[in-house]
Formats: sequence, structure tokens, C-alpha cells
Amino acid sequence: QSFFHEIEMGTATTAFTPFEARLLRLGGQTTVTPMKGKIAIVNCWDAYLSDTDVQNVVKSMRERVSLIGETMPTFRNFYIAEGDSRTALFPTSYAFLMGNAGEFTPNLYMRNFAVSGSHASDVMARLAAVTRVVEQAALNGRNVIMSVLIGTNDSSTIAVSGAAAYYNSSIKPLWAAYKALGVKLIACTELPAIAAGAGYETERMALNTLIRADEGVLYDALADFASDSIMGVADSYTLYPSNWTDTLHPNAAGHLLLKPYMSAAIASLLI
Repeated sequence: QSFFHEIEMGTATTAFTPFEARLLRLGGQTTVTPMKGKIAIVNCWDAYLSDTDVQNVVKSMRERVSLIGETMPTFRNFYIAEGDSRTALFPTSYAFLMGNAGEFTPNLYMRNFAVSGSHASDVMARLAAVTRVVEQAALNGRNVIMSVLIGTNDSSTIAVSGAAAYYNSSIKPLWAAYKALGVKLIACTELPAIAAGAGYETERMALNTLIRADEGVLYDALADFASDSIMGVADSYTLYPSNWTDTLHPNAAGHLLLKPYMSAAIASLLI
């Protein structure tokens, strides 16, 4: 594995600032936000680079950029996304759009931990991996912003047990765990979906009401996807099929409608 893959996995012990090294990175995991110069699945280095090697290259790049009156910025903000397939979809999901958004680049870099099929319990099980990345970013003075959108794969549970029970047993513990890491947390309201229980739509709306009520109390900003007049309405996938891949997943057009909600939430937390 390359030096940069080591950094990506959060295992690097070098004294060099890892996030500056990303400026040189040409390869790595496909789930990482693409940036100019990246070639997916290709590690450009066949050996470990010393701190001095990388520092010298970064210094040289900064000097060359300065010749045309520009500066090479340091990434001040780091965005982490968590959730299920609605967040994980590469490269069109709202989360990946944030990493590529012109209004943030190069002020924002991101890591997407979302995995298709995830339940709230799966997201909690990934907490240790998220913690390593948060600690590394914070150690380097980054402002860590995190969002979580979860509930689609728990829809049958929500329909049976009710919104309040799911909110208290699954959502709030997740938020508390993230806030304990010191991140600035963005909560997301849940979109419609076909569920195993007929009462899901009623419980979905109740869940979103509970989520909205705790803005500024249990989390820092809200991406209110469910308030969208197209994507958030009941049976949106039937009423607006051009914005959905199926009855669960927004397509690229649908994610473009969701993007402004996350964009505004992130913008409110940037430094």
C-alpha cells in the first residue's frame, strides 16, 4: 500500500500534515470524493515516501503556484457523511456532490462512510472507523462536519414500533456518539419509501417532526430533505419518477434537488 493509502485509512503516524498530502494523491478508494488529478484504483507511488520527500514536493508546488500570484490553500474543513445507499451512491449522491461543489472546493474535503443496506445499528458499528478519521482531522486543526441520513432500511421497524421508539433508541444515541467526538453534526430528515408496514408514511412524518424539534439542541444544523416539495412528499417516487431510480433511491436528478439542503447546512458550519 502507498503512503497515501495509509493516510486515507487513518493509520499514518507521520508528523507531516496528512491532508496536505492529499494534494499529491492520484489514487485510492472509489468511495473517496474525486478531485482533479485522481485516477481511481491507482496508487501512484510504489514505495513509502519519507516526511522530507512529501514536504519538499509540497514546498515546491507552493512556490510554483505563487509565481502566478495564487496560493495553495490548506483544507480547513473536513466533511464526513454516514448513512445507507441514499448517501453511498457514487458519484451522484448529495454527499459526493458536496465534495465536488464549487462553492466549497478547495475549502472542503470529505469522506463518505455510508454503505448500502445499512441500518442504524450498522452505522453505530462503524463508529470506531469514523472516530479514527475525526481524531486525525482534529489533530491537524480541521473543522469536522458530519451528516447522517439513516432510517430507510429500518422502515419496517419504524412502522411497527413507531417513530418515537426508533428516534429514542436508534437516532439519538448515534447523534450523542458523534457529538462526543466533537464534530459539528448535521441531522437529515427521512425521505419516503415503500416499507413492510402500511403505517410507515405516518411514522416517517412523525419521525421528521421529532428530528426538526431538536435542531440546535442535539445537533448543529438540519438538512431538511423531507421538506422538499418534490422529493419529500408521500409517494414521490410514483409522482415524480424522473427523480427516482426505484421506490427507494433518488437518481442523479433527485440528488440535485437534495443538494441545496445539505449545502446550506454545511455552509452554516464552515470556518
